[in-house]
Amino acid sequence: LEDFGFPADTEAPTEDKSIDRGHTVSNMVAAPAAGKLFYAGDTLTTEDIALSLIYSDGSVEMVNSGFTVSPEKLTGEGSQTITVTYGSQTVQFDLTVMPLTITKLELQSAPSKLHYYVGDEPDFTGMVLTAAFNNASSEAVTDFDYNPKKLTEEGTQVITVTYNGQAVSVEVTVEPVALDSLKVTSEPSRKTYYVGDTLDTTGLELTAVYNNGKTEPVTSGFDYSPKTLNTAGTQTI
Repeated sequence: LEDFGFPADTEAPTEDKSIDRGHTVSNMVAAPAAGKLFYAGDTLTTEDIALSLIYSDGSVEMVNSGFTVSPEKLTGEGSQTITVTYGSQTVQFDLTVMPLTITKLELQSAPSKLHYYVGDEPDFTGMVLTAAFNNASSEAVTDFDYNPKKLTEEGTQVITVTYNGQAVSVEVTVEPVALDSLKVTSEPSRKTYYVGDTLDTTGLELTAVYNNGKTEPVTSGFDYSPKTLNTAGTQTI
């Protein structure tokens, strides 16, 4: 460098190989990735976009990263305009967004309880229900509806579970409610009688136990025997 009039300690400039002045992006073309379908609610990624970079020297490069898309969330249906930004350049294209619909409701696991008594309400504990969509995705469903709300008929009953126009059936067995046993929860107040006296049931409290596990107090409608105590000694009523 001394031959060109520079001081002896001056360093020679280095070539900046990261900048190719004759190889800059002059245009871009964006389109949906081949074979890709889009549905309402989808989130766009760079993998969903085919972006072609056209350089000033006429060469073309396909890229699937290094750019941004807007909007990222497809919230509507029909034609939507997508903006792709690469560096300082942008390009737009129209994307067709299809409605997201349920194609099938699937019962993955039946409810734990399938045996009931007349008057019971269905219990869906343990049931796993999923909805399959037209974009090949699926999700668990918990906010379903069902009928009947109360099981009023004996025998086999079908509970219809519905969600967004789709339905599945759950078959259950319903038994009649019957009295299983009668328990004395409080004995009559009077325990001592004379032969010929009539039994006094004041203070007697009874509880009816049914085959469905439920109980209820009995205050009337019961019968007893004997009504007249004709034998001396201990008697069983």
